[in-house]
Order: sequence, then C-alpha cells, then structure tokens
Amino acid sequence: MRKPFKSILLALFFSLNGAVFAMGGQPQVNTLTPAKIVDDAGKVHTVVTLTCDDKTYFDFQDGTVTVKVPFEKIEKLVVKGASANGTLAVEVYFKNGKVKAFNISPDVECTGVNDYGTVDFQLSAIKEIEFLKVEKHKR
Repeated sequence: MRKPFKSILLALFFSLNGAVFAMGGQPQVNTLTPAKIVDDAGKVHTVVTLTCDDKTYFDFQDGTVTVKVPFEKIEKLVVKGASANGTLAVEVYFKNGKVKAFNISPDVECTGVNDYGTVDFQLSAIKEIEFLKVEKHKR
C-alpha cells in the first residue's frame, strides 16, 4: 500500500518541478562565481563572487525572447553601448567558443565581494566582465 503512494508523490514532484521551469524558472547554476570587472574608467576590479540582480545568470533579450544564461557558461561579457530601444547591447563570449550579441536592461545592478569589501555597479557603467574559473579548495 505504501508503494503506490510513493509513486504518486514522485510523479507529482517531477511534474511540478517541470512546470515551474517551463513557467520561467531559473536555470541551475553554481553559487560562487569569481569575476574580473573593467569599469568605464578602465579600472580593474576582481571579485571572488558576483551576482547581478541577486542572480547568478543574466536575462538577455534576443529579439522578442528572453534567454537566461548562467554565468558559468560565459567566458566574457563585453558592453557595446546603448541600443535604439533603450536597452544595452552586449556581446557574450561563451566558454564553448561561440559569440552572440544580446540586449539587456542597462539598470541591472551587480554586486561583487572582494578582499576588502563589496563592489556595486550597473551594467551600463562597465566595459566588460570576465568570468574566472572557480578554484577548488583542498581539504
């Protein structure tokens, strides 16, 4: 009698999990994302972890579609400037070698943690973000 109940619960869990992702849920990502940021003044800021709008992925616009790209898939993001529609044009260099142009809100707020505090910036105030490898801790 317990076996059918367990099967029903598992089926319900997996169907709800799929429904949440289909409705725009966030992609699976690592929580620690080190990065090197170059601001508009050319100053380099290295952070041990980075979030943008409290997420570790970007919501890019590709035509009329929103594309959610985890930081861990990106090698570098280069800000190209303002677009005619009020968004920010960016060029994304992926770790698989591909390059793609997207648009994103210029008001995306990013925060990074470094050795001496935090770094806060809007995407519109930087030239590029280079995502660094996550170093594994030895035990």
